Amino acid sequence: MKKLILPIISIILCLVSCDQSGKQGKLTDASLYHQYIQAYTSGVISSKEPMRIQLTRTPEFLSVQEKAGEKLIRFSPSISGETRWLDSQTLVFIPEDAWVPGTLYTATFQLADLWKVSKELQSFHFEFSIVEQDFTVFEPGLQLLESTDDYLYRYEGWIQTSDEMDTEDLAALFEVDAPFDKPEIMLEPSGPNSFNYRIDSIPAKEDSYSIKLKWDGRKQNIDQKGEFELEVPGKGQFTILDVAVDQGDSQRITIYFS
Repeated sequence: MKKLILPIISIILCLVSCDQSGKQGKLTDASLYHQYIQAYTSGVISSKEPMRIQLTRTPEFLSVQEKAGEKLIRFSPSISGETRWLDSQTLVFIPEDAWVPGTLYTATFQLADLWKVSKELQSFHFEFSIVEQDFTVFEPGLQLLESTDDYLYRYEGWIQTSDEMDTEDLAALFEVDAPFDKPEIMLEPSGPNSFNYRIDSIPAKEDSYSIKLKWDGRKQNIDQKGEFELEVPGKGQFTILDVAVDQGDSQRITIYFS
């Protein structure tokens, strides 16, 4: 049956008209729970998003369960975290660290702890997946620093990740090989799952030479490895470093020379 998806506060929620595979392969007919469950997390979510269950009405035993929310939901595979009530009809689970990327979780929600229900409705089983973390490195180019008297260049680019990622964790996956003091790569967030990076103060020498930007995602269990090789022109060379197209209100092309 085709699923209907209901987005609520950035969480992907599935309407209870969907069918889900229950525990031990038994089919859970989600439509039987329409009196109790309005929506729940489904599909693919971020590793740092909470799981959410939206109820149709306030539970009978809410006052008892407010202090024992952790008993209402179990996960397979198991994960540490906190279950809390946002209001009398909204229950969320917040993982202690993060969901494991690329993992399919099965959740078991204990309705019998909130209402007097028939035996077949005591537990509700549903599934959701966590997005697989990955990233792509883009290479806009090299620019001459005009504010200095020396011939110094800046190498700029950007990185797009498939899911949220800490700047420090991402930076640890990169290194620069250069025939001078090891330069530092600097990263800063620039948008949703997007980062700008730059290597400052790259000196121009009499002759051209190359530097390499390398990355290896295995430190974060990401199957991603590669490198860019960049040629730094010598002081006596005149060459085009980069061409940028501005698609703003006044369209223009910017050409960067050495």
